[in-house]
Amino acid sequence: AQFTKKFNEWMLEQENYQGTQKEKAIGWRVLEINVQRNLTGVQTQLFDSPLEVQEQHKSFSQIAPAAEYFLNENYEIPYFYGFARLASLASYNVEQFIEIAGYLFDEIISKSQLDHLTTLTPYEQEALIKKIARKYWDDIPRSVPNGVLVSKFITEICKMAHEQTMRPTAPYLPGVTGIGITTSNYFKLHDTGMQKLKPHYSEIAEVLQSCISYNILRPEYGYKQGQKGKTTHVVLQLNRLLCAHFGMPLG
Repeated sequence: AQFTKKFNEWMLEQENYQGTQKEKAIGWRVLEINVQRNLTGVQTQLFDSPLEVQEQHKSFSQIAPAAEYFLNENYEIPYFYGFARLASLASYNVEQFIEIAGYLFDEIISKSQLDHLTTLTPYEQEALIKKIARKYWDDIPRSVPNGVLVSKFITEICKMAHEQTMRPTAPYLPGVTGIGITTSNYFKLHDTGMQKLKPHYSEIAEVLQSCISYNILRPEYGYKQGQKGKTTHVVLQLNRLLCAHFGMPLG
């Protein structure tokens, strides 16, 4: 931004912002994302005049969760802590929620007996949650049908998701946490006639079935994006414990 005056008003406002250190850090990271978006846009301006502050405000609430995640990722600040994140980690699964909460509760009881403290720091909470997530991940090859293939499949999804999430312009807010496939292609994979013509369809269908049956992927059917009448998709959202294991946001 040093080569243009476009962002002077944005930076001045951020410099004068009064808030907590965390709020200020998120504000600067939001500003950086907005600058990246503006500089990579297709439209160019004839005059190098400062942009209005309102343009920065419009997207702040949407970008802030991504900005927080970027900060956590770049500076190794805890992300997986607090009740809201704990609830998100449950992936619409009550048993999973109770299991995670149980581990945290046991740790608090143990700490209170040893150190007479009844709280866990964000670092301690995240370390414990990642330990639970690692156990969940390590159990997949042993406890899930086609477990080895499922692990390979999920690993590739998470690699792609992390690469897309960390793009400087943060195009997917707050980050990528799943994949989509057109409804027609999804049903082709499960069609026995198509499986005879293309045997690998059967293997893919079995892997998807294992993922869905064991709550590794949560399907949303008939998803539409944009205009009415557009192609529908099956969206497959990752179990949020996998997001914790692979260090991804909880969008």
